Amino acid sequence: MATGPQGPQGTAGTNGTNGTNGNTILFGTTNPSNSTTGADGNFYINTSSYYLFGPKTAGVWGTGTSITGSGIAAGGTTGQVLVKVNSTDFNTTWHDNSFANLSGQPTDNANLATAITTLQGNIVTETTRAEAAETNKVDKVTGYGLSSNDYTQRRKNKTGRP
Repeated sequence: MATGPQGPQGTAGTNGTNGTNGNTILFGTTNPSNSTTGADGNFYINTSSYYLFGPKTAGVWGTGTSITGSGIAAGGTTGQVLVKVNSTDFNTTWHDNSFANLSGQPTDNANLATAITTLQGNIVTETTRAEAAETNKVDKVTGYGLSSNDYTQRRKNKTGRP
């Protein structure tokens, strides 16, 4: 098949019809008005309350939905902590940070109390054993006990002690 040179450009065709407009996201600092704000299919963001409305349907916006989530409960003062009221998600309140507001016993503290009791028992046992060993000791040299009189004066003089 043979190919020849390209021919001249033809005339432009007619334009097609325009498509339908897409939805629009509108915004403002107040909630949207059903009568004056937007068209059906539009969305609206209230930039003061952070609520999203839409799509507008049959000329009505609906109630809107918060786009910020639950967040942290308002309030509280310096030193307070946020605590759960019950098992319901996000049900929290502010409390003073004090031991009086704690309930239960941390596992580590229970283990610590047991360890201390055991150690105290060991100290008593070892003290008793040491006292018994001292009471039952036998001097290596008869007549010499553990006192300053164990050395003769001659030996004391050699050491330089009175």
